[in-house]
Amino acid sequence: MPPKKKKVGFEPSKEFDTIDPDIEDEIIEAYTDYLGEESTDLLLSDLPTLLENLKIPSIFTQDITTAIEYFYQFLNGKNVQINSLNSKQNITISLLKSYTITSSSITSSNELLDMIDLDKLIINLNKLIKFRNNESHIRASWKLFSDSFNKNPDKFVLTLPELKQVKTNLNLDNDPQTKAPLNDLFLIDMLGCCQEDPRGNLINFSFEKRGASVTIKDFAEILGRIGEYDKTD
Repeated sequence: MPPKKKKVGFEPSKEFDTIDPDIEDEIIEAYTDYLGEESTDLLLSDLPTLLENLKIPSIFTQDITTAIEYFYQFLNGKNVQINSLNSKQNITISLLKSYTITSSSITSSNELLDMIDLDKLIINLNKLIKFRNNESHIRASWKLFSDSFNKNPDKFVLTLPELKQVKTNLNLDNDPQTKAPLNDLFLIDMLGCCQEDPRGNLINFSFEKRGASVTIKDFAEILGRIGEYDKTD
């Protein structure tokens, strides 16, 4: 029998996307405390306050808050036809599909619904709370990149030119497996791996994000996918 082949690469963390029971309990408690006894529905406009109540750092939520503000200012009740070329519209609609009962197929802003879907809320906040719980580790790791360019880590955006420079500085110009040069397409794949979650939903709702790039929130996603937050026995 021939020897088994060694596994190449890494397997994404299975624990990262799994709902943590303790986190789920925290979300439901915050949800019920916020609603109180009189109200039964959480609206999108309530979400920023709920995120604050859960003490999730703004570096992981500012994109959400900005998209919500855009929705209520330019889309909600405006009878606007959806323009596929309008990036702010598309990002905001992605946010609504990720958090609310809005249908996956819409053509007009009148079809956008701002009632929060509890199941979707738990899925999304499960991840954001993991970011919150690991904020120190995320910041320390991200600072290694931002410090290389003397940038504010909260606002720093890692793009292809910066990544190529980091690759050279760390002597990573060759693939450790093949010893061949790492081409730009490989680097672009690295930058684009955090655009969507395994369900195909947009992760970062920032209007400022352009093309293949990584912000501190995207970096938090990458760390989660490679198992940096997994619990050890």
